Amino acid sequence: MGIDPLEYFETLWQDSVPKDGMEHTKEVWNNMAKYWFDFSQHKKEGKRDIVCAVVDFLKQKGALTEESKVIDIGCGPGEYASEMAKTAKEVVCSDISDIMIGFCKDSVTADNVSFICTDFFDIDIEKSGYKNGFDLVFTSLTPAVSGLDSVKRINEISCGYCFNQSFVYRQDNIKDGIDIHVRGVEPSTNVGNSSCYCMFNMLWNMGYHPEITYYTQFTNKEILVSADLAESYARSIIKMGDVDVKFIDDIHKYLKSIAKDGAVTVKNEAKLAWTLWHI
Repeated sequence: MGIDPLEYFETLWQDSVPKDGMEHTKEVWNNMAKYWFDFSQHKKEGKRDIVCAVVDFLKQKGALTEESKVIDIGCGPGEYASEMAKTAKEVVCSDISDIMIGFCKDSVTADNVSFICTDFFDIDIEKSGYKNGFDLVFTSLTPAVSGLDSVKRINEISCGYCFNQSFVYRQDNIKDGIDIHVRGVEPSTNVGNSSCYCMFNMLWNMGYHPEITYYTQFTNKEILVSADLAESYARSIIKMGDVDVKFIDDIHKYLKSIAKDGAVTVKNEAKLAWTLWHI
C-alpha cells in the first residue's frame, strides 16, 4: 500500500519549517508589526522593484486584469495591494494583525481597496461569501500559507488564479556579519523550508498544473547606522518574545564598527519562487 502523496508532501513541508518557536498569532504579529514595517522601510527601494516585477508578471499571464477581484492574504503594509489596485477592479487586504492593517490603511488609499483583520483560517468561507469569490488569490511571504490546509482554502476561495511568492534563499551581508561576530553562529542562505517545492507537488497531485518562475534580486545600498536599524535586525532574528536590550546594543556596536562615514553597505541577494496556478 503506497503512501498518500499529499500526506507525504505535507509531512515534508512541516518537517522543513524553521524550528524557531514562533507562533503565528494576532498577539505575536501585533508585537512584530512595527519592527516588520520599519525593516521593510530600510529596504523599500529593493522591495519596490520586486513589487513591480510581480504585478507585471501577473498582468502578462492574464491573472490580473481590469475586471479582477483580488484578495491579498497576509497583506502586511500593503505594497502589493497598492500596486495591484492600479489595475484590478477590487482588492481586499487581509491580515491577522490589526496594527499591520493600520499601516496598510495609511499607505493604500485607493477607493477600490477594502480591509479585513482576521486569521485566514478563521474565515467562514461559505458565510463570508468568499467561496469561489476571487479572480486572484494573492499570497506573498506569509505564514498564512503553511501547508495543505492553507493550499486547499486558497483554492476554495478562487474562481480564477492563485499566486504564491516564497523565498528559495536569501542572503544579507549585514545579517551574516551579525551571525558570525555577534551571535557566534554560522550564517546560512537557506531560509529553512521547502514550501514552494511541496506546494507545487501538492497542486500537481490535486490535478492542477502550476508553473514556477524564479526571480533573483541583488541590491546594494548604504544605510545610516542607528539604534532603530540595530533593533530592526534584532527583531528579524529573534521572532518570539522580547528582544534583549544587550543584543540590540551589541548589534549597534557591531554596525558602528564596520560603518564608514556613519553608514553600512547592505548587500542583499535573494531568489524567490513565483507559483501560479489556475482553478
